Amino acid sequence: MAEPAHSNFKLHVGIDFGTDGSGLAYALPNGDVFIHNKWKSKKYGAITKPKTQILLNEEGNCVAFGIDASDVYSSLDKETQKKWLLFERFKMALYQDLDGALASNPTDEEDLKQDALPDNHDSDNDASSSKNEHSKKASKARKITIKKELTAMNGTKYPSELVFVEALKYLKSEATKYCRKLKVGKPKDNEIQWILTVPAIWNDYAKNQMREWAIKAALVDPDVADQLKIVFEPDCASLAIQHKIAKAKKKSAAAAVADVDNEDSSNNINGNNGNHSSKSLGGDSDFGKTVEESHFAEYTFGKGQKYILIDAGGGTVDIAFHEILGDFGVKECHHPSGGPWGSTYIDEEFMNVMDEIFTAKWMDEFKQEEPNKYTEMLMNFRASKNQFDPINNQNGEYHNIRLPLNFLSFLEERIPADAGDGDDDDASDFDIEEAMASMVENCTIHGQQGWAKFSDELLSLHVDLWRAMFEVSITPIIEHCHELCRDKTLLKHTKYVCLVGGLSSSSYFEKRVTDEFGPNSKYKFIMIKPER
Repeated sequence: MAEPAHSNFKLHVGIDFGTDGSGLAYALPNGDVFIHNKWKSKKYGAITKPKTQILLNEEGNCVAFGIDASDVYSSLDKETQKKWLLFERFKMALYQDLDGALASNPTDEEDLKQDALPDNHDSDNDASSSKNEHSKKASKARKITIKKELTAMNGTKYPSELVFVEALKYLKSEATKYCRKLKVGKPKDNEIQWILTVPAIWNDYAKNQMREWAIKAALVDPDVADQLKIVFEPDCASLAIQHKIAKAKKKSAAAAVADVDNEDSSNNINGNNGNHSSKSLGGDSDFGKTVEESHFAEYTFGKGQKYILIDAGGGTVDIAFHEILGDFGVKECHHPSGGPWGSTYIDEEFMNVMDEIFTAKWMDEFKQEEPNKYTEMLMNFRASKNQFDPINNQNGEYHNIRLPLNFLSFLEERIPADAGDGDDDDASDFDIEEAMASMVENCTIHGQQGWAKFSDELLSLHVDLWRAMFEVSITPIIEHCHELCRDKTLLKHTKYVCLVGGLSSSSYFEKRVTDEFGPNSKYKFIMIKPER
């Protein structure tokens, strides 16, 4: 991961296929970098990052990408919805861990195990850890392969290859449009290098599939050397953090010089003793930014120092040990490992809870009849998920999720007929909110009653239930990190833990990891979490 060698490419384009959102970035040979942070949306205007979802028509062509895909799909008539294919979070749907692969293809066990082993890396230390010990640790790391078929919103099975090829075609067209706005001339297709990020725990088959799909999408020419670079997501995150720290140090030094100059100038002009307000460095709007950058400037990533990087995304979680080589170069101290423990598995736990409260049958029907409102429900949950903090919770023992009004209307047609405790003579007095409140409060969730309440469109879940939903992701992450930290050689010169990825936006996740590995733990690591 040292600085790349000189190339003849006139433009470098990075594609980040996230589980929740996708992004593009551009780099010129002179070092200039541009972030594609204005995506056009028919309904929402300009958005900073499109959702990783795509809508295909009957011919299999991309009709819409991002949030527009679900909006367009929801506006279609019922017959067209049966023919067109909406794939939401389709990167997440690709994942298949080795346990699942072995269960369905036991004859491929040896090949799958071989794919799961890390590549051989040169090491500068002659530590006593043996090859057998290394293999033992590698066997505990999860490796991910990808499914050959995806399931659309309407239940139709469709080849994964065709979905991804269309997505890559769309991103290439968007990149081409954006490049017209940049003063980079008109680079030919073979003068553009593409960098595609993938989770570090993907196996070789998954990475090769991405390469083949990029060729089929005419993203790259197989005859052009190094035109496609498939890179690990935690490696990119690692370099991004180093650049942020370097930038913060540079700005902090410049601010210090400016502060001295301002103080000298103020003393000369006003004749005071040098005391002045912190606002002299800038207005209120700049103050928070200065504090954040000064905070990052305190970190020291020196040569030979090591850190743990936890890239907790929506689908996979990659955990890497890196050592600083200097000049933004790092090396792996241990092959990245992890598993399918991302934030979307917490979403699945929530939907399981909804199945327990309202029955799986009703939830499936709501998903089919109101796909956009079903998505709205999930988005409301994700917003509440990021805000969940049991210690500073404003609602005491419960934390709320707002349910769409359409969901209440949907249930209104079902609850009277299925509840079995209504009075037919008083049907006109039926109150859907009262019926909902009664249904929710009397339900049993994970064997517990009283874990859910409903009032004024708000579904309130007990903090213990929230903790239980989070554990599906947090517990394996923490256990895996503890297992890695048993290696004293890895821990030597390790000072920081860096949290990146969508799940790191969660206050509860950050607190749990900090409690286990932060300054007050036995490891006493310093926690770093860049702002998103």
